Amino acid sequence: GDFWSSESDLLQTYYDELISQLIAQRKGGPSTLSFAEFVRHYELARLDMTRHWLSKHGWVASTSGEAQLVRVLEESMDRLDGGSSLANQEEYLAALERFAR
Repeated sequence: GDFWSSESDLLQTYYDELISQLIAQRKGGPSTLSFAEFVRHYELARLDMTRHWLSKHGWVASTSGEAQLVRVLEESMDRLDGGSSLANQEEYLAALERFAR
């Protein structure tokens, strides 16, 4: 199976636990990292994980869950680069910075 139907709930659970741990360790709280920022970091991690899969092992979406992953990745990339290839690493790093805010 896949986790698409419960992704929002899982993200909220992980975020709540992270905030609880930050508070318990006196390293921050909800003002340290908003849920929206947490989700953007999750999206970047998902893009990076997929990049790693593709560069090391090759990969082809073969299930409906994997096809959904491809759609979600494309949406994230479109928000990151505006649907266009970026000219150089500087532009890419600037786009990453904007995306993560």
